Amino acid sequence: MPYETTWEKTGVYWRFYGHVTGEQVMATSMAVYGDTRFDNMRYQIVDCLEVDQWDLTKEQLVEIAAMDRGAAVSNPRVKVAVIATDSKILDVNKVYGEESKDTAWETEMFENLDDARKWVVS
Repeated sequence: MPYETTWEKTGVYWRFYGHVTGEQVMATSMAVYGDTRFDNMRYQIVDCLEVDQWDLTKEQLVEIAAMDRGAAVSNPRVKVAVIATDSKILDVNKVYGEESKDTAWETEMFENLDDARKWVVS
């Protein structure tokens, strides 16, 4: 699978790499939201710096945003830091941001892991 999920003390770190599909992104979210640690989670770091190909349809983005809206009702205290420099991934995240702007979750884009980590704990 072209992703790794690492649970940290108060959050989760996802590293995506290679060819990533919408189904894989949905699978990572479902696994985290179904985990008992989700209730105490305060951040998600989504590292996309090593993604070579990002295949995500608009419909999948809408579905992911809907899943996140439901998760935000259960745990509204989550910050989402997306790390990317690829223009296609940045464009996808803008669409996601529009689809999920009505949640309590804060989402920010970063170009490196250090800045993302500083923001999620601030």
